[in-house]
Amino acid sequence: MTDALRIAAVTAHRSHEVAEPLALADGTVELVDIDASDGFLERNLNTVTQLLELTSDPKPDAVLSDCLGLLGFLIAAICVLRGVPFVFRFKGNHWQGLEEIYRTGRDDGLATKLRYYLTYALDEAIYRSARGYVVVSAELKDVVVERTGCRPEQVHVVHVPLVPDREDGSARAARERFGIEEETVLLTVTNLKYPSKYDGVRTIVEGMESVLADHDDVAYVVAGGGSYLEDVRAAVDAVADPAVRDRIYVLGFVEGVADLYALADAFVYVSHIDGYPRSVLEAQQSALPAMVNAAHGMVEQVEDGETGVVLEEATSEQVAAQVTRLLDDGDRTRLGENARTRVRAENDPETIGHQLVAAIDAIVSGR
Repeated sequence: MTDALRIAAVTAHRSHEVAEPLALADGTVELVDIDASDGFLERNLNTVTQLLELTSDPKPDAVLSDCLGLLGFLIAAICVLRGVPFVFRFKGNHWQGLEEIYRTGRDDGLATKLRYYLTYALDEAIYRSARGYVVVSAELKDVVVERTGCRPEQVHVVHVPLVPDREDGSARAARERFGIEEETVLLTVTNLKYPSKYDGVRTIVEGMESVLADHDDVAYVVAGGGSYLEDVRAAVDAVADPAVRDRIYVLGFVEGVADLYALADAFVYVSHIDGYPRSVLEAQQSALPAMVNAAHGMVEQVEDGETGVVLEEATSEQVAAQVTRLLDDGDRTRLGENARTRVRAENDPETIGHQLVAAIDAIVSGR
């Protein structure tokens, strides 16, 4: 790369994952500010207005976006009309996510089917407009190559950065807020919007029954909201032993989740849909050993026996066996410290920023 790139970034969620790393790296980033509190029409109009200004002369070298649906389509259309290279950032398997929300969800009425087909068509148009793609994991790269038919060299893997300057949480605050008295706490933070994440939590709950029965000073905590939250609560209610059931805390969506990371002794995460889960990264940033299933970006986040535990199979039996090992062998501190050391190096925002600039430069230049 010879000249510094001027990049316009448009992101609908967690803008710091793009804006802050790019600001720390070579090049210039100009962020289109999307206010989530705006109504649908106002949000789209404001975004289009800002992007039209940013793509006027002098034009940026590239526009980077992760927006989907109508807004994403409008962003892609502006880039095509203005002749500005458009790079799309995949944070997860959007095809599977769309299927799970609209095709395997609770509502299979005509309106839902129409929303699915419309959203699918808009998203496909967005992908086809892109010069190339940035993805957060190697597994996701394979998915994108297969689904879009692009060349592998058009897809670049850039992991998710750490949250910079994050304040440490308070274990005491978490205990007081949620009434958790047990000495040892196992934690899951997830998004219960998707059935494939609910299935993972249900597997953990089933595995925890024997663990909590054998360890009366251990609690299991689930934090995360979504349409499958009540299903998780129902799975806990089905636990036969009340002494076990009362030590499984299903909190729903939690503001200030850093307090839970400070309280926890280990992080447990099973999911069948993911890119490079931020919750695993946040747990590692808090020096927690993470136990994950061998799938998606989790296999790039956790090295078995060094920074955490990777399950051979995503079963309740494996969960029970490996959690018991974590509790009994006293290795949690070493694994957690190794995990924090790794993410501070590999997921450092400036490091990620340089990788992101290099990826966009390679896509724009056709290298």
